[in-house]
Amino acid sequence: MKNEYNEQNTLELIEKYFVHNKPIVINSDGSVSCEGDVQLKIDANVTKLPVRFSHVGGSFRCMRSLLTSLEGSPAHVSGHFNCDYNYLTSLKGSPKLVDGYFSCSRNKITSLASDLTYVGDDFYCDFNQLTSLEGCIGKIGKGFYCDFNQLTSLEGGPTMACFNGLGEYSCGGNPLETLLGIPTNIPGTLFITYSPQLPLMRALVASEIKFDRNDVIPAYISTLLNKYAGQGKAGMMKCSSELLTLGKKLDVDLRQNARW
Repeated sequence: MKNEYNEQNTLELIEKYFVHNKPIVINSDGSVSCEGDVQLKIDANVTKLPVRFSHVGGSFRCMRSLLTSLEGSPAHVSGHFNCDYNYLTSLKGSPKLVDGYFSCSRNKITSLASDLTYVGDDFYCDFNQLTSLEGCIGKIGKGFYCDFNQLTSLEGGPTMACFNGLGEYSCGGNPLETLLGIPTNIPGTLFITYSPQLPLMRALVASEIKFDRNDVIPAYISTLLNKYAGQGKAGMMKCSSELLTLGKKLDVDLRQNARW
């Protein structure tokens, strides 16, 4: 009788707070599974998930609510996981495996430490309060987006070994002082904010380099960097030398930008 009551109570919570497109299964341990998509209702206004999920065969979305914790999230999400626009300060309680993209944008997150071990697509942690990328997951399938945080370096972030080989790396809108920690090879585009004090030669690990504020960066710097983009350390000496020569010619101090 008690189990029947608990099951009925769980089903009532599901119907009150969630939208799903395939049947809900209540497991013997009280957790919930669904082979389809599950979404927390936009007007749910909860600080934590009302039930504990185990596996979701589609995508799991719990964005635009009042969540302060991800406790209760599915351990495995076969689709995408999205918890944007909440009040999260950490990723504690996050899924362990997400086969699609993982997005925790526009929260108040200060640490990427989590139970996550794999994300099959893009990883978004932009518009948070990160001062470090330490604790970042060990495997990202595609692109990494950490724009508009408070990062001064990229140390602790994903390395090339994390990528399956296709993604972009976007870190614009941060007060970066160094590109230390950038992957050893970026097969896609690197998006970055220009600063006269930022050493730029590490950016040559990317196949293409784009600056998010073209009104700030002199066009000749962008052109020269992309001339050697994708060459990494092999192109660093020539690029640095040309940048310094150009700086002298134009009477502009480019010594910081010319550093590795």
